[in-house]
Amino acid sequence: MGKINLVVRMPPCAKGRPRISTFGGFARAYTPKKTRDSEKEFKEQLEAQLPRDFRPFTGALKVTITFSKERPKHLKKSIVHLVTKSGDLDNFLKWALDSMNEIIFVDDSQIIEIHARKEYGTDTTTIEVEEYAEPKKEEKISTQASIPQNRDYNTGQFQV
Repeated sequence: MGKINLVVRMPPCAKGRPRISTFGGFARAYTPKKTRDSEKEFKEQLEAQLPRDFRPFTGALKVTITFSKERPKHLKKSIVHLVTKSGDLDNFLKWALDSMNEIIFVDDSQIIEIHARKEYGTDTTTIEVEEYAEPKKEEKISTQASIPQNRDYNTGQFQV
């Protein structure tokens, strides 16, 4: 069972919605430049932290991820503030998980459990990816042992 912890030191970015434009009468969808640039930087920081022989996880995964954003100056430091602005958590997740595709795991469809949160702190994204252990093969249960041999199936009675 593999496990890896990573810290990406950059402000979290909410994944932008795809944009549509027309060129030569054909519509095409593209990712906004801000999202593309931040995903590129995110990937570069991930790759710099990985061992040379690291191979993307291929099994079922559990991901824990924390997005920390710089506290706005107008908020008092002495009071704990919940981060309810500055982007949707699901868009932060899309940005991070899409950036980790083919680097940390083969595809984000492998993730079967995820824990995520936003908080104030330094501009970082903290990631823990843990591979689930393969389930043990259960021993085959014999059906012979559970069926009484002296049962009359017409009456449902056991014969003595």
